[in-house]
Amino acid sequence: MTSTESTDALSRDELLQLSLFSSADLEVLEPVLRGCPVRSLAAGTVLIAAGRDNRCLFLVLSGALGVHLQAPDSAPIALLRAGETAGEISLIDREPASAFLIAQEPSRVLVLDEDLLWMLARSSHAVAYNLLRTLAGRLRAGNELLQQDRERIEHYKFQASVDSLTGVFNRYWMDEMLARMMERSRVSGAQLALLLIDIDHFKEFNDRHGHVAGDYALRTVASCLRSALRPTDLLARYGGEEFLVLLPGAALAQAREVAERLRAATRAARIVHPSGSVLPSVTISIGAAQLPATGTAEDFIEAADQALYRAKHAGRDRVAD
Repeated sequence: MTSTESTDALSRDELLQLSLFSSADLEVLEPVLRGCPVRSLAAGTVLIAAGRDNRCLFLVLSGALGVHLQAPDSAPIALLRAGETAGEISLIDREPASAFLIAQEPSRVLVLDEDLLWMLARSSHAVAYNLLRTLAGRLRAGNELLQQDRERIEHYKFQASVDSLTGVFNRYWMDEMLARMMERSRVSGAQLALLLIDIDHFKEFNDRHGHVAGDYALRTVASCLRSALRPTDLLARYGGEEFLVLLPGAALAQAREVAERLRAATRAARIVHPSGSVLPSVTISIGAAQLPATGTAEDFIEAADQALYRAKHAGRDRVAD
């Protein structure tokens, strides 16, 4: 992983392909550029090291240079090929380089020191313009990378908030949303109701039909609940066979109506085993609670949990508040 330099290996065709000299008068520039060193790089040669000062602009004549952010052995985020420039940012801002520039294959680069670069930019409008355009391209590419990172983070955050079995949100997401909705409702004075839902005799269902069938029952219940709710209602799987629903703008009487609709939809749903056989339907018990004027999220859930207990104690497959 070495490099060698020469001063007589530069051809006219190579100069013509360099973006920095596009539309420039090569008759004037060529005599100066022929005195610049041409560096031949073996594959793996580090041309620029992150954290080190750089006072040269490198023009790629052949081969490919990889831009590595984290470490020399990390995957390159970009490849610079014949005609492109490298090192312009650290040269211009005079800060240590922020990335490693490494030859991905045998490559040749023309080396311009900073004094020569600024002399060319002052004497040639085309060179100055092309340098600015290169910097604009780097800025645009950086913005695109930031946007991709932001989208990737949002994707991972969404995945971390969704229950992989049922496809509805999980407890982590609901705990955060519950606190937010409680604060919003208390500030605005709007109503907020909560439903805590439990599948009746789910352990017996699993024991009799198997856990695969139990998973399909959970998916079916989640699908029924989601289909029967308004777009503004918030649904999450809150624990094994428990679901929690937030109903913004709903008083307790409206919450009971919604709960009855959910209960009826679940009872009527068909649960189909992967083998194709139809499994027995399941029922749900629901506890409903209204947001109190004071108290924590735990208090709110506890009120719904107590109502759920009353529904189960009264015989299950029913709603209580």
